[in-house]
Amino acid sequence: AALSALSVLVFAGPMPLGALAAAEGVRAPTMSRLVAAMGRDGLVRRRAAPDDARSVVVAATRRARALILAGRARRLRRLQRAARALTPAGLRSLARAMPALEGLVVAMRSIPAPETVKRRGRRRFD
Repeated sequence: AALSALSVLVFAGPMPLGALAAAEGVRAPTMSRLVAAMGRDGLVRRRAAPDDARSVVVAATRRARALILAGRARRLRRLQRAARALTPAGLRSLARAMPALEGLVVAMRSIPAPETVKRRGRRRFD
């Protein structure tokens, strides 16, 4: 959960706590606890919102940004190694599928984050 929230902050930039909670599909108190833990670990900093001192804006620290970008680089290197193992026909198939995959990513961005659902005392993310 922390890495997902950090990823949002690194790639989307600083945002109010409530917006981060909505992006992650959790309630504000849940995100507040997560942000507090990440703050203790030196991964985020909190400050009062410039337009509303009662609201909190959360930002990723340099350390968090380095952590997220290093993980992304590892995933990309792994993907590159896997792509090198594809046959020429497999690469052509992948290239033909790229427009559909890009459309899927765009469509996912327009869908609101899922709501949490309480089931038998546990939260489930649909």
